[in-house]
Amino acid sequence: MVCQKAKVKWMTEGDDNTKFFHAVMKNRERRNTFHGLEINGEWVDDPERVKNHVFDFFKSKFSCNSEVRPTFNSSKTRRISTEDAMSLESPFEEEEVWLAIKECGNNKSPGPDGFSFGVEFMEALRWFWEKESTGPGCNSSFLSLLPKVSNPIVLSDYRPISLIGVFYKVVTKVLAQRIKKVIGKIISEPQCAFIKGRNILDGCLIANEVADFVKNKKKWIGWISACLKSSSMSVLINGAPTKEFSMERGLRQGDPLAPFLFLIVAENLHLLMEEAKDKGLFDGILVGNDRLEISHLQFADDAIFFGKWSARNLRNLIKVLDCFRAISGLRINMHKSKIFGVGVSNEEVQEWARGVGCVGGSFPFTYLGLPVGDSMLKKSDWRPVVDKVKAKLASWKAKIISYGGRLTLVKSGGVKKKAHAWVSWQKCVKPLLKGGLNIGCIKNMNRALLAKWWWRFRVGGVSLWGRVIKNIYGKDGGFGVGEGAYRGGWGSVWKGIIGVGACLDELGINFSGSFRKVVGDGGETRFWKDCWMGDRPLARDFPRLSRLASNVNLTISEQGEWVGDSWSWNWSWRSELRGRTLGEFEDLQRRLVGWEPVRGKGDSWGWEFDLEKGFSVHRLRQVLADLDGLDEEDGGKLWASFLPKKVNVFRWRLKLGRIPTRVALDKLGIDLDSVLCSRCGEEIENLDHAFVSCREVKNLWYRVRNWWNKPSEDFQSVAQMLQEDADSLKSQKSKAWWVGVKWIFLCLLWSQRNRLVFENKKSNLLDLFYEWQRIAFEWISKRVKDVQFDWFSWLSGVV
Repeated sequence: MVCQKAKVKWMTEGDDNTKFFHAVMKNRERRNTFHGLEINGEWVDDPERVKNHVFDFFKSKFSCNSEVRPTFNSSKTRRISTEDAMSLESPFEEEEVWLAIKECGNNKSPGPDGFSFGVEFMEALRWFWEKESTGPGCNSSFLSLLPKVSNPIVLSDYRPISLIGVFYKVVTKVLAQRIKKVIGKIISEPQCAFIKGRNILDGCLIANEVADFVKNKKKWIGWISACLKSSSMSVLINGAPTKEFSMERGLRQGDPLAPFLFLIVAENLHLLMEEAKDKGLFDGILVGNDRLEISHLQFADDAIFFGKWSARNLRNLIKVLDCFRAISGLRINMHKSKIFGVGVSNEEVQEWARGVGCVGGSFPFTYLGLPVGDSMLKKSDWRPVVDKVKAKLASWKAKIISYGGRLTLVKSGGVKKKAHAWVSWQKCVKPLLKGGLNIGCIKNMNRALLAKWWWRFRVGGVSLWGRVIKNIYGKDGGFGVGEGAYRGGWGSVWKGIIGVGACLDELGINFSGSFRKVVGDGGETRFWKDCWMGDRPLARDFPRLSRLASNVNLTISEQGEWVGDSWSWNWSWRSELRGRTLGEFEDLQRRLVGWEPVRGKGDSWGWEFDLEKGFSVHRLRQVLADLDGLDEEDGGKLWASFLPKKVNVFRWRLKLGRIPTRVALDKLGIDLDSVLCSRCGEEIENLDHAFVSCREVKNLWYRVRNWWNKPSEDFQSVAQMLQEDADSLKSQKSKAWWVGVKWIFLCLLWSQRNRLVFENKKSNLLDLFYEWQRIAFEWISKRVKDVQFDWFSWLSGVV
């Protein structure tokens, strides 16, 4: 519950120290509290006046006037098949409803009390399917206002987010899952948002390279209409709702259907631009040798337009935007829009900007959070991104996040420099099995992410961004051999993407040769140039022969033919084969003996390191980590999934001997009053003494082992404890739990020692034992599935 209120979602299992979540929760509560609003130039803090103003403001926003909008018909409108249309309207299946519910997240309640009723729920969905109505009250929602700025004054400083009821959310999630399957067929390529296979970075890449429905039946339309017309909302002001009002226009942010409905509406902007180009009213940018025209890119409500610098182009673009506003009701915010000019003076840019009521900009600029118009290869180009990450890492968070939370934070991308590194970074980035924290090398992560573009280019080269790259850098995109190979000197982002191949080659990975064509019918695999037989193209194995081929770009299916049930190769040479070329031809024929295409199956791409699933960033990072040449360590045995992450990290540091005992601090040259044990004051405080042999610690160990029915002999060293762990974690469950309770005890023991040293708080050892019993029970009972014991069994030691 605390995690939900704090609105914190870690990329992996996060911090178990609720102090952090409570701090975030209080901070969010403070930020989201309405203290007042500026209304007509007057600051108002009276709650009733604020609520009335908010109600009037949003009711007006979502009210629709009686304006009659023109219709827009285009011959280029994409349509879906009858089969797809029928799949959209088929009766709801229990399996797809269950999948939609699971998508809501395991920490979200499916109803007010957390109970769900499957039979009644499916009956309600069947009623919706038949009646095309959600029923009264099912589509009511709350509008939560989140500040967009640090000190909000007026309502435009808040972002409205809809909190939607479970029934409507499940209905729209089911509809959204269905429309996802066909949306890619009706939405044009310049739109990159919310469609499987398209990436937010596609638009950024295209922008950089340029700088350097609807055929449905009535039931589906009735469902969508019912979802929109039945919606109503009230606004939450400091947790108290205003009066409810009906929505007559607009989409609710938080509605699963909203992104896809917006894409369909935004498709009209693309169609208008295409019509303008066809009629010669707008000239885009012609890219590459084939003069591919790029005029616009869209990502949800962000759009970027490219065109020749001419008053006619700008004038007609404004007219297109006005037409789009007239047919859709969506008005472009000119005050937030910018105009950029390439090769023109800043004065002219500013003059044109004033003429249309927007802002004049300069290169580089930011699009979808990334810089455009610069090489993006210098550190300074990425400074805005680094600054954003630093802004997220407020110093107060570092002070209250445990080591487990810090580990998650580092893996998520945020790193804070420490005053002293107890463990080398090279050790931290190692995999768990090699004794590290599995953080992973940041350089290797970057290499793997760049390498992913190689894979995307091969499997999706027919997409818009792929065609842009091919037009600028050639059919092979700079990845190929011979004339298509990259020779340096190109600018922009693609230079860095291509360059990662050479970097991986230096590390011992033949990355360009790791891609394999998995040949089906051979229709998309080039016989000579693609890597489909062996670890490199045939053109490299038979260079003389390939140079004599009449057409080196023929696909496999063009290089031969089926004669009955047998495959026959067709050879055509520019001159007669003799000498070495004849020898190469004989070698080639021997290699091809017994091979033939697969009828009725298309070609695909495979990757050497995972032929079944293909390329993945995760797998390439593993391959790069294995190149370190480090000896294998069974470090994975140190990690127990039922223990909090901070306890596992503590065990890891203790195994490495990286705990700041007084002896360890003295070795670092830190001036201390004494190196004697802070508990007994009799012997020097090293690892073995602090955790095993101290007189007071021994008394606690005796009580702990006796309670767990363990032999009473003492540990002699920390190394002995670790060896017992390795044996226990391989054994039965109760022995593995012993490892857990023991290390929870060691963590508390170190915390008690620190309270004694830094706060002069001496704890009663018996109280420490009881605290350890309680904490160990809470952690293990809540983290281990199918726990068969209760608190009293735990205390009696019968576990």
